This record gives sequence, C-alpha cells and structure tokens, in this order.
Amino acid sequence: MHENIEICRNFGLPAIRGDVYHLDLENDCLDMAIFMEVIEHLEEPERAIREIWRVLKPGGKLAVIFPNDAFLKIARILLLRFREAAYDPGHVHQWTHGEMKSFLNKNGFLVYSSISVPFKLWHISLHGIIFAHKNEKIFTKDDTRCHHK
Repeated sequence: MHENIEICRNFGLPAIRGDVYHLDLENDCLDMAIFMEVIEHLEEPERAIREIWRVLKPGGKLAVIFPNDAFLKIARILLLRFREAAYDPGHVHQWTHGEMKSFLNKNGFLVYSSISVPFKLWHISLHGIIFAHKNEKIFTKDDTRCHHK
C-alpha cells in the first residue's frame, strides 16, 4: 500500500491512504476515483460506494476494476495450477458486468462504458472495467468543497 502511494507521489499525483468507509475528505472534492481490485473484498460495498459518491465532484468519474473469478479459476486449472485454482483470494462477492452496472446505478452513478480485458468477451476475460459518473439527482448533499479534513 505505501509503495503504491509513493509511486503516485513520484508522478506528482496527490495520493493518500484511507478507510474506504470513512474517507478523510470533504464532500465534492475529487474529479475521479479508481476502485481497482477492491470492491470484491468488501463486506459492505454499498457503504463504500456511497462514500466515494460523497467525495466525488458533481459529474465526477469512477472506474471500477474487478476480476472474473470464474474464468481465473478455469484458466488456472487449464494451466495445471491446481493449488492456485483452489486458493481463496478473500473475495466476498464475485461480480459480473451486469451486477456491477446495476449496483452502481442503484448507488448514485450512471454507467457510460463497460469493457472486458484482455478480451472483449467477459466469459474469457480476466477483468472487467466499468466507467461511470456521479449522478447528482440521486442523493442530497452538503455544499462543502475540497480539502483534506
């Protein structure tokens, strides 16, 4: 975690370490959030995504990257990596594109793009990436602006 923050800072990006359920940021302060390989580990993804919604500026963008656990398991078996296929990576929920789109739409986001990587077909891809922007019509909010608390 600390290494990732340092890499961002070395490129001039303002990165901070925090608790996804209680971000130490004011409302409406971020232009974009990247949720990479996180949401599948969360016990309360609704709480986390609403917290991200809170700190994104109106129209702010969100990218959610999540694994295709079913195909990863099949790929490991086909490659004779049985120990890895049986490994539990701590994923609480296995998401599909449809589930993720519905989840984001129900929690204050409008999905505008969805891709699978490295292949276009979800069933043979390793990861899904969903792009959405904050939908201001969903929740009420305070009108505070951005700075670290």
